[in-house]
Amino acid sequence: MTSIQPFRRKFSGAASALMRAAKVTPPTACKGRTLITLLLMLLTTATAWADTETVSYIDADGKTQSVTATALDANYPNTSESFPAGWYVVTEDFEFTAHIETTGEIHLILADGKTMTVTVEGTAIHLDGSLNIYGQSLGTGKLIANGSQCGISSINNADNVTISGGIVTATATSGTGISADNVTISGGIVTAGGGDAGISANNVTINGGNVTATGGGDP
Repeated sequence: MTSIQPFRRKFSGAASALMRAAKVTPPTACKGRTLITLLLMLLTTATAWADTETVSYIDADGKTQSVTATALDANYPNTSESFPAGWYVVTEDFEFTAHIETTGEIHLILADGKTMTVTVEGTAIHLDGSLNIYGQSLGTGKLIANGSQCGISSINNADNVTISGGIVTATATSGTGISADNVTISGGIVTAGGGDAGISANNVTINGGNVTATGGGDP
């Protein structure tokens, strides 16, 4: 296992990742981020009318597991900004028209052949907690998070992003593709790009998968 520490952050893991040191930086706040909207006082949450399904997924150890998860499909409002803690599965091609703000521990399963897209001004996915992303047996499910400032970003830079499978693309025009305290990747295909950096984190651990991080004006 190698350990490289450019820009005062730790990067460890297998050489299966394509990383450019200049594109992985310490976590920084995305400029212009709005504070998380606390809707708990008005909680008629989107999950109240959403479907649930029992689905399989591949965990961080490469083992097949099953869980009952909230289905992200036509019955889930695509303007919802609040994702409470829990399990979610992308069961249809699904596009959000507003940025997402998560609360607590989020587990997102990317079903094979399905795509979840979030494209907004600002930050596409705000994290107030941890985000765990899984694929299924074929690994063809996709998450696309495009923001003008950040793709996926921690509210306070103290949260974790863990990617175990699927195809994850997080891009930002002027900021960072993925920004968190800890970023761990053990599988899947991950592409992170931004005007400043591809991945901004205190600790980046890559145990598998195919990772490309670009930023800072590089092609």
